[in-house]
Amino acid sequence: HGTIGGSLAHADPAADWGALVLAADAAIITQSSDTSRRIAATEFFQGLFTTALEDGEIITEIRVPVPAEGTKTNYQKFSQPASRFAIVGCAVMKKPDGKTNIAFTGVSEAPFRDAAAEAAASADAAVAAAAEGITIMGDHFASEEYRKHLAKVYLKKALQAVA
Repeated sequence: HGTIGGSLAHADPAADWGALVLAADAAIITQSSDTSRRIAATEFFQGLFTTALEDGEIITEIRVPVPAEGTKTNYQKFSQPASRFAIVGCAVMKKPDGKTNIAFTGVSEAPFRDAAAEAAASADAAVAAAAEGITIMGDHFASEEYRKHLAKVYLKKALQAVA
């Protein structure tokens, strides 16, 4: 077992927390011996096991804004049975104004917000746009094609849960 901060700092592309902090518009607060920084979750994940953390920095806080009344959130994932890590995980945060944040984990080398799916005019269009233009991982758990399919399936499930 570990901490949320430890999981974020490790930046495993299949860990759950990355998608959750991205969908929630969280900020990661870091501290080094002489400096404190605030890093938006959207700027934090930079690649496979790679983050915006600098040498000598640790995560001291994860700040999640209090969502507006009426906001709905959901996280859906297809788990690897032994590790319970996400082969594909999808977090959504639907705000009362209709804007929906959509983030994935397990799909690519780093968790990401899906701008194309977020910009779609309907839930069906968002599902169709899921993971488009993204470099998708393939491994012995799931091929690139299967992961892309799962991204669409799990986005649809998450959107239905917040409808």
